[in-house]
Amino acid sequence: MKKQFEELTDAIIKKVIPSRSKASHKGNNGSVGIVGGSWIYHGAPVLAGLAALRSGADLVYLFVPNKITDAVRSISPNLIVYPLPDSRFTLGCANRLLKWLPDIDSLALGLGMVNQKLDGLEKVVTEMSIKGVNMVLDAYAIKDELVKRGKNRCVLTPHLVEFQRLLKSDVSADFTLLTDNERGKLVSSKASEIGST
Repeated sequence: MKKQFEELTDAIIKKVIPSRSKASHKGNNGSVGIVGGSWIYHGAPVLAGLAALRSGADLVYLFVPNKITDAVRSISPNLIVYPLPDSRFTLGCANRLLKWLPDIDSLALGLGMVNQKLDGLEKVVTEMSIKGVNMVLDAYAIKDELVKRGKNRCVLTPHLVEFQRLLKSDVSADFTLLTDNERGKLVSSKASEIGST
């Protein structure tokens, strides 16, 4: 049986990621926004930000609760950290973020967030979708309401429990018994159904 998926290789990456121009300057090679974090999970947005820098983005903006900005800033001077006024991502936080947010190429949401109301996240996802910004929805942001508002501009990164939530079923027992190809087909099927990757 032919595999439906192939391994990511250097050749594929070279086709997708263009070479940098020698004349480029800060900001020409990608800018990323990351919205996340909480008083207990401040590392998630930091790790994503460092990964974005490592993969070639020039500018990485982290939007995190004010309570954790000092800890986040102390990890890397290369991350641009913007303190959000509330511990939770409220509608007020969303309005402030959208007012300040520079032009970005992509936005990741949900990393390290816990127990949020969705109104602030819904507003940001809707606005970014209208602007044509591609988004990564992770952790707490993997919600049907947000995926629908993302209008085919979202990449989802669920672990097993988050994937169960998307499927609205308990797949934990069966999922581990599936072959890689069977898992891939299940994930592809759900991705097609909800219009995301």
